[in-house]
Amino acid sequence: MRAIETEGASIDEAVAAGLAALGGVPRDAVDVEVMAEPSRGLLGFGSQPARVRVTVRDGDASGDVSRETSDGGIGAARTVLDEILRHLTDGARVEMRTDGEPGTTAFIVHEAEGGVLIGRHGATVDAIEHLLNRVVPPGRRIALDVAGYRERRRETLEGMARRLAEKARMTGRRVEMDPMSPRDRRTIHLALRDEAGVTTRSEGDGHYRHVVIEPTAGPRR
Repeated sequence: MRAIETEGASIDEAVAAGLAALGGVPRDAVDVEVMAEPSRGLLGFGSQPARVRVTVRDGDASGDVSRETSDGGIGAARTVLDEILRHLTDGARVEMRTDGEPGTTAFIVHEAEGGVLIGRHGATVDAIEHLLNRVVPPGRRIALDVAGYRERRRETLEGMARRLAEKARMTGRRVEMDPMSPRDRRTIHLALRDEAGVTTRSEGDGHYRHVVIEPTAGPRR
């Protein structure tokens, strides 16, 4: 018996992702357990995806499901991504790269209307990437990008971090940034790691966690 937990914006989307990750088994060959209902949260904060456990019934597993994967789960992750793209957009083209960090496979989606897959501040592409990384085994990682968004976002955050660091140095006062995803907070910390006259740390909980830039001396005269 084989099972997998997957997430999605709705129960149906989470189930579809699970079926794809299991090799495309039919819906009537699995049992579905709803682990968490989707929640929109309050004023856009605290939203949670649907999470389900999809289990192939004994005797119903196809050859594709029963065979051992030799690609570290990359094929299953690609199948899940293709299924998600089929529901969200038309004409997307996926490029796969393995020349980055060891153990990491990059999926780059080239698509005319990338905004649909990126979401506000990258929330959608982050959620899809998180789902894909639930499919691959420990030690493997999927890095997902859409139409060069990651690089543009990194450059924007680094520029913002340096401007706010200068503000902290000039005023001698700490600067609190808006809440950000763990990925964006890490970008800020790395950008200012060697910046003279300031230090950074994360404060807050959950969706309210944010970066604080603090001067290490008084205001600049």
